Amino acid sequence: MRTAVDVDETALQEAQAALGTTTKVETVNRALAEVAALAARRRDLQRLTSGDLSALGHEVLHRAAWRQPPTSPIRAGSAEWATRR
Repeated sequence: MRTAVDVDETALQEAQAALGTTTKVETVNRALAEVAALAARRRDLQRLTSGDLSALGHEVLHRAAWRQPPTSPIRAGSAEWATRR
């Protein structure tokens, strides 16, 4: 989608230098993505510092976060293995 905006050229140049981008479009898109990621990190930090650690006890989320294999692996040749193939 095309959108016309007035951009502060000095701020754009500073953002390009900080982000390592070369075009205006790339700089604006990357800056927007960086701001969204920063907001997500702040939300996560706020949740952690407020004591909301409820997800830490959730085995599926924990396994996904740490990329751990399931606690009870499916053995090749077992009945469960045959049904999941």
